[in-house]
Amino acid sequence: MTISEHRPTIRRVVHPDVPGPLGPPPTPLQRLAHSIRIRHVNLHPVDLATYAIPAILSAPSSADLLAPTTLIAILTVLSGMHIVSMTTALAHRDTTDDPTLSDAVYDLRPRNIRRQIAITSTLVAGLATYLSAITTHWDILPLTLIMVCLGAHHATQPPHRPRLPILIATRFWLPMLLIARAAPYGPEWTILPAIACIGLCQTGILLARTRSTTIATVLAGLCGALASTATLAGW
Repeated sequence: MTISEHRPTIRRVVHPDVPGPLGPPPTPLQRLAHSIRIRHVNLHPVDLATYAIPAILSAPSSADLLAPTTLIAILTVLSGMHIVSMTTALAHRDTTDDPTLSDAVYDLRPRNIRRQIAITSTLVAGLATYLSAITTHWDILPLTLIMVCLGAHHATQPPHRPRLPILIATRFWLPMLLIARAAPYGPEWTILPAIACIGLCQTGILLARTRSTTIATVLAGLCGALASTATLAGW
């Protein structure tokens, strides 16, 4: 079976279920574990450490980091990442190198995962609308929609050919910008170079760890590391 024959597309996400391995119904605890698995919750510590950097750099005090709008923005971003992760698991359920992920998809049933995506999408849209209204930063809503839609579309593409601009934007730049814009104290626009540099650095590390060690990846990582170091040192 060639890669082209297995190439995941958006049709594997929205079309009726494709027959797959079926076993005994999972227990409630197994369903919970599978739901956590397809959301890649294990990546949250690293994600939070990255997304919080712009807010930390621009916060007047440590107490401002716990402002309600900042916490809601973090929840919005993480929920958006859940949508992307679930879309990835659904689109690549038969081609993934991780058998536990494929088992999780088929144990939960693809149709149920689509329902989870729809529910989470509604939650994200509601949170983004609330943040836009309470902060009067109405760019938060389109930023959130772009982050989720582009991320979900990228998730359906062949994993061996990542589109770097979309990956960097949806995985790092937009989440960091969204959290910074939701902060009650309002970020300075000079935070943008830091967001750009940190995104490049993290993308280089991410792709190097997933065997996509191309020249572009190495350059992105090196340039991002040097630029982010210089940027942070000047703050």
